[in-house]
Amino acid sequence: MPTPISVRSYFPIFLILLYISCSSKSDTDQAILSATEATLTSSSLSIKNSSTAILMSMRERAADPISKGVAERLLPKMESISKYSAELISYIENLKKEGKLGIKESNELYDSIAGFKTHILNIDSSILKEFQRSMVLVTNGFDSGENGKDKFYSTFFKNASDAGSLTMLSNIQTNVSMAENKVLAYCHSRMTYHKPVF
Repeated sequence: MPTPISVRSYFPIFLILLYISCSSKSDTDQAILSATEATLTSSSLSIKNSSTAILMSMRERAADPISKGVAERLLPKMESISKYSAELISYIENLKKEGKLGIKESNELYDSIAGFKTHILNIDSSILKEFQRSMVLVTNGFDSGENGKDKFYSTFFKNASDAGSLTMLSNIQTNVSMAENKVLAYCHSRMTYHKPVF
């Protein structure tokens, strides 16, 4: 069975870099943020490849008469998760092309992230139970606290440099990819089918 990709958490490092972007615009700081942005983009691609492999495995099981029943029940839910993830990542990619976010764009992004989380968690009651407290789409501290749109904008975009805003958006894209990957792997793990060996 394909396994979810394991990516080490770099939120503390990211927040330090975001602070640097707000307090200084030296060439060194910008180079560090650019390198972090490249790493986040690369990580998102690796995670997406893992998610694609998990979906392919489930499609194969849906075509197998032995595992067809369970797989056909889970596959539409998994494809819906993948679809919503791709849409949110594409939306954020368009924001990155537009440059630094204003409060209007930040609020709309916040609503899109919240809507994505609500949709994914409500696809299945077992997903809600498993991921309600552990799904991180912004940062650990922000997701777990009582934070709203105003804090989202003021914390991550209000005083950030263009490079800092870009890196934050890439961080959210990576988190969305990770959330998708973990939920897909969880759905796949609910399969109890094993091919007989002769």
